[in-house]
Amino acid sequence: MKITASIRDGAIMVKIPLVVVPRKKQQSGLDLSRRETEVLEGLNEGLANKEIANKLNISESTVKFHVSKLFSKFKVDSRIQLMRKAMGPCYTLHVL
Repeated sequence: MKITASIRDGAIMVKIPLVVVPRKKQQSGLDLSRRETEVLEGLNEGLANKEIANKLNISESTVKFHVSKLFSKFKVDSRIQLMRKAMGPCYTLHVL
C-alpha cells in the first residue's frame, strides 16, 4: 500500500489508496458498470476528470459522461454528495 502526502494551496493532502466496492445489486438498488466504478474510485482519490481520463486511458468527455451517469444513479448534484452517498450503507470503501 502506497500512502502519499503533498501540499496543495497551503494544505497537506494525504492520499490513502481506497477502492469502492459495490455490494450486491439488490442491496444497493444500483447497477454500476465496471467503468462507472472505476470513475467513482478516481473521484474518491480526489482526481480531476482529466486525471481520471489519463489513468483509465479514456477521453475526458467519456469521464464526464460517466460522472453524469453516476450523479443520475445516486440522485445527486455534486461530487461531494456523490461521495457521501457512495460511502453510505450501500457501498463500502476498502483500504488496499
